[in-house]
Amino acid sequence: MKVTGIHLKGHESVSDLSLSLKGSDGAISDVVALLGSSGSGKSLLIDAISSAWANSIAGGTRWDVKSDYLRIDFEVANEIYVSHLRGGSIDAHQSLKDAFSRDELVMKYDLSRLVGIPYWIGGHECSGVNAVYPMMSDIHTKGIRNSVVLIDDLDLVLGSDDVRRVFHYLRRHYVGSGNQLIFSCRSTDWISGSVQVVELGGGVDVIDRCMKRISSNK
Repeated sequence: MKVTGIHLKGHESVSDLSLSLKGSDGAISDVVALLGSSGSGKSLLIDAISSAWANSIAGGTRWDVKSDYLRIDFEVANEIYVSHLRGGSIDAHQSLKDAFSRDELVMKYDLSRLVGIPYWIGGHECSGVNAVYPMMSDIHTKGIRNSVVLIDDLDLVLGSDDVRRVFHYLRRHYVGSGNQLIFSCRSTDWISGSVQVVELGGGVDVIDRCMKRISSNK
């Protein structure tokens, strides 16, 4: 299973977009980087893929997304299946639910949340290990195959050398098992090899947003 397309319209803060996760040769990209600044929609797209798959599998009908239209295209066994979200409601497709097997998953890792899981080395908490350990543990214990692996903010808490090593490790273990690796990041300086980089426009002025929040709390 792989994601072949992401389409978004009418979101309150993210520009309309239509992304094809395929290379120039028409082959589905095994590794995709969603590049952008804060507020550009990186996390939104990661959540969208995860929610579309989960709702299709579980038969859910609602997802709290503030957009008029969202569509995720999945490729399963050489067939394309589409999950639509309109105004926060998901269009249920029994064929999509039936297409997924138990071995085909969408695994999501949010590094901004994983850093809060305590891991101590020599009396000091190590945020890098907190972030990376769950992903490495799943590689070696769950035998993930033919699935989509989503990582939000891969370069959030890791230095340039660490994120480069972790990226190569994840790509080597995931892609070699027929998985698709999709991650969000703020820089591509540490990326090498065959990677489809999708640059997202927009974003927010972080200082301005913080000042507005401070003013509203007074």
